[in-house]
Amino acid sequence: MRSTHNGRRTSRDPVEALRRDIAGLREDMAAIVKGRLDAFGERARDTWNSAADSVHDVADHARDRAVQAQKQFSKGVATRPLRSVALAFAAGALGAMLFNRLRQN
Repeated sequence: MRSTHNGRRTSRDPVEALRRDIAGLREDMAAIVKGRLDAFGERARDTWNSAADSVHDVADHARDRAVQAQKQFSKGVATRPLRSVALAFAAGALGAMLFNRLRQN
């Protein structure tokens, strides 16, 4: 026989009632876990996007600094070409001396 309790149909069979309760709990737990996973996924996406934005900002800043340094270097070479040639020659000579010394050892 079936009766109603709080507007729900219930069975007098305790095993059947237990099965329904377990099924309901299973559905409730699945909904809770899904909600938690969705929230975790959203936080992970937000963190990933924030990190990506930071990397892009750092890369943009580095690019700007490199362009600025290149312009400054070009300006220095243009205003003092002989000095630039002398420095390049000295750096090459120093590099050759170090290379020869390392090669001999």
